[in-house]
Amino acid sequence: MSGNPLRFLHASDLHLEQPLHGVGHVPDHLVDTFLDAPFIAAERLFDLAVAEQVDFVALAGDVLDPLATGPRGLDLLLRQFRRLEEHEIAVYWSQGIVDQFEFWPESVPLPGNVTIFADSHVDSVTHRRDKKPVAIVQGCATSERRTFDALEFEGDASLPTIAVVYGKESTATTDPEASVQSLKEREVTYWALGGVHASKTLCEGSVTAHYCGTIQGRRPQEDSAHGCTLVEIDRRGRLLKRNIRLDAARWSNVQIEMEDDIDRAGLARMLRDRTHQLIETSGDQQVLIRWVISDSDELTDSKSDILVGQIREGGLADEL
Repeated sequence: MSGNPLRFLHASDLHLEQPLHGVGHVPDHLVDTFLDAPFIAAERLFDLAVAEQVDFVALAGDVLDPLATGPRGLDLLLRQFRRLEEHEIAVYWSQGIVDQFEFWPESVPLPGNVTIFADSHVDSVTHRRDKKPVAIVQGCATSERRTFDALEFEGDASLPTIAVVYGKESTATTDPEASVQSLKEREVTYWALGGVHASKTLCEGSVTAHYCGTIQGRRPQEDSAHGCTLVEIDRRGRLLKRNIRLDAARWSNVQIEMEDDIDRAGLARMLRDRTHQLIETSGDQQVLIRWVISDSDELTDSKSDILVGQIREGGLADEL
């Protein structure tokens, strides 16, 4: 490996076919946000790859369903792949459940910098920089069971080995500890895992296994920040990773308890105060607030019912 460190982005679960969802009603002024957020987050991912001058982007599955995403998703991906090609940045893409490469339209050929790991066996590619080998990248498609077998991956002691794969290790459903041990026992420097929407590190050290999570939370349950992981491996084999936020809109679930002496005006004031607090702490990040309102033990059922009615049907929800 040359003196410059190996640097790459690990991303997964872009789900370009899937807008934000999970609410009963989308206000008119948020329709564009619900539709556009996944595409904005994806563009930020590729902007970051160019800005950081990474060697490659590892896509660990569920990037898009080519049948469901429509022209917009295919066009975005193709344009960004070509852009990366101009900057000599490779793409290594392992199939997830939704990707369905067999349905990729023949009229939309992928540029030469994109390698697709679509077969049922593990494939291995030597990644080169200035014609010199700097890493081994391995990947394979995942079965409908959403599992893979760590034993099928075999690293190279002379170069950093990056495994790009979607799902869980095959023993994870029966024994999570044994699954992590299986990952540790392979000569794989970094497991770039996909299929889990929240960022999660299974192990670190001589072997690192990490789920980077989705780049954009789609529903209220996927709250907090989402993005990708920037990984750097120096010539001594030391690995550093950093989660980078990309989401265009962020869900926030806020719990509110109504006191026994609360009235409509008091509840509205309480919600406005919490809203201003969120605005002050979120900077320029767009936040989608999901209010979870409960009553205290002292609040009577009748008063609680009246307040709930005022929230849902008395105009308070629309006003807020």
